[in-house]
This record gives sequence, C-alpha cells and structure tokens, in this order.
Amino acid sequence: MSDMPAVDSQPLLVRLGPLIALALVGALAWQLASVLLLLFGAAVIAVLLKALADPVTRHTPLSRGLSLGVVVLAIIALLVGGGWLFGIQITTQINGILERAPAAWNLLQAHLAANPVGRYILHNVDPSKLVSGSGVFSGVTTMATNTAGALTEILLVLVGGVYLALDPAMYVNGLLILTPRRIRANLGRAMHESGEAMRAWLFGQLIAMVVIGVMTGIGMALIHTPSALVLGLFAGLTEFIPLIGPFIGAVPALLTALSVNPHQVLLTAIVFLVIQQLESNAIQPVIQRRMVAVAPVVSLFSLAALGLLFGPIGLVLSAPLTVIIVVWVKALYVRDVLGEAIDPNEKGG
Repeated sequence: MSDMPAVDSQPLLVRLGPLIALALVGALAWQLASVLLLLFGAAVIAVLLKALADPVTRHTPLSRGLSLGVVVLAIIALLVGGGWLFGIQITTQINGILERAPAAWNLLQAHLAANPVGRYILHNVDPSKLVSGSGVFSGVTTMATNTAGALTEILLVLVGGVYLALDPAMYVNGLLILTPRRIRANLGRAMHESGEAMRAWLFGQLIAMVVIGVMTGIGMALIHTPSALVLGLFAGLTEFIPLIGPFIGAVPALLTALSVNPHQVLLTAIVFLVIQQLESNAIQPVIQRRMVAVAPVVSLFSLAALGLLFGPIGLVLSAPLTVIIVVWVKALYVRDVLGEAIDPNEKGG
C-alpha cells in the first residue's frame, strides 16, 4: 500500500480560529445580554455625568474627580430638595390615583361591554385572576420580587455610571487593547464619535422630557384633571421611551379623568393630542438639529426587537442603543470599509 501524504490540519484550524472565537464571543454575549444592557445603561449615565462635570472642571480649579463629586452631590440635593418640597403632594396625588383606579376600571368595563369589540376584549382579558384568591398573593409576591430586582439593577447602573465617569479613558483604552492593532485607530475614533452623539442625544432628550412634563402638568391643571403634578411627572419620564412613550404617559391621565366623568376624558385626550402635535412639529425638530439622524422605521423596529427580547429595560435603552449602533455602522462600515466620505454624527434636520 502506497504511503498517503499526511493531511496538515493546522492551516484549516488557523483559518477557522477567528470564526470559532467570534461564535464563542457571540454566544457568551447572548447569555450575558441582560448584564451587557445594564453595563450600557451605566455607560449612558457616565456620559451624562461627564457632560455635566466637564464645565465644572473647565471653569473651576477642581479636578475631574472632584467636579464629578460636585455634580453627583448637586443631583442628590436636587432630588432630596424636590422630595422635601413636593414629596407630600406627590404622595397624596399618587394615593388619589390609586384610590380612583377601581372606579375608573369599572367605568371602563361598562363602556367596553357596550360594544362587540369591547366585549371581545373583556372576554379574553380576565382581570378577576388578579384580584381574587391566590392571584392576589401571587401578584403581590411577583411585584415585590420584581421591584426588589429593579431597585438592585438601578443601583448597579448608577454606581457603575459613577465609576465609568471617573476615568472613562481607562476603560476605553482597556477595551481597545483587546482588539487587533490594525483596527484600533478606527475603533477608537468611532467610540469617541458615538460618545459625542450620545451626549447630544441625552441633552436633547432631557430637554424634551422637561418640556413635555411641564406642559402636561400645566395642561392637566388647567382642565382640572386630578393629580396634575404626578401626571406631568409621569408623562415627562415616559418621554424617554421613543415612539410609544407619549401613549404610555397618557394612560394614567385618561384613567384618572375617567374616574371623574366622560367629558373630562375628552378634555384630557385633547390636551395630550395638542401636546403631541407641538412636540412633533415644534419641539423635536429644534432638538433633533443637534442629534444624530435615526430613521423612524429603524427606531420602531429597534424598539420592538429590544422590547420583545429584554422587556422593560430593552424599551428604556432602545433609543440610545440605536443611536450608538447607527454611529458605529456609519463610522466602521460605511466610512472605514466602503470608503464613503460621511460624518457619522450627521445631524437630523
């Protein structure tokens, strides 16, 4: 029998090595997706804190760390002061909303039962499971568990954000050193550009949240909808969620108005409609001039995908994550691979 030449498997393994490593990294990232989302949330907090601390560092003799400490203490003082000034009023209004909720739900059931579509909804959504027997205990237990988990995650994100903001260059350089030399410069530039884009997006979004919250609170007060302060605060917070945030913010206001009378529901809906039109045609166009342009369809499907995969945290972080992905695709693929002369931070009009 003739000798067969030995098959050298080394070149094949060398060629497949990067693909195998990439597959393993992808599988590990998928398993740790929730943790990575929390890490991204901490990065968002870090960008915000650094953006607030940089002016303090430039205009005072304080170091970066001390400037960050001043910003953190100022935020804590603002929250504590707001709680001291409005805490009792907010608590009273929240209790008022909770007290009106059963009456509002009964009225909503009555209205739904008056038409075929409403009866179909009532038939397929059985609220009695949540308000009777073991359902109550199960619901309370689940709520308590979820609340404890959410508070832990929020604390983790906040503390992580402070640590990242203290010395972001150390973490960026540590990440870059794990990448091949030939792509470090482009990747570093893309990370810097995505940080600038995130800073612009955050400031624009915070402005929109404050404006919407104030307008909603004033609107609810003018039409005498109960708990106007809390409803405005909730509407402002939900503005952080793209596309569906305004609808989520309107739900408590409409239910509160329903507990008063149907006429109040109509007035409340009109106020939210007017605010939505002002936001779409006057507020957002001005703010988006300083923000990265993200197509509405991209935002919509990003919101749907992250919401389905990761639940509430995916919804909350979908907008900033989409901004980062858009900047990275423009910088690392369109510009650096395809060679197109583009600005990854191109602003929307």
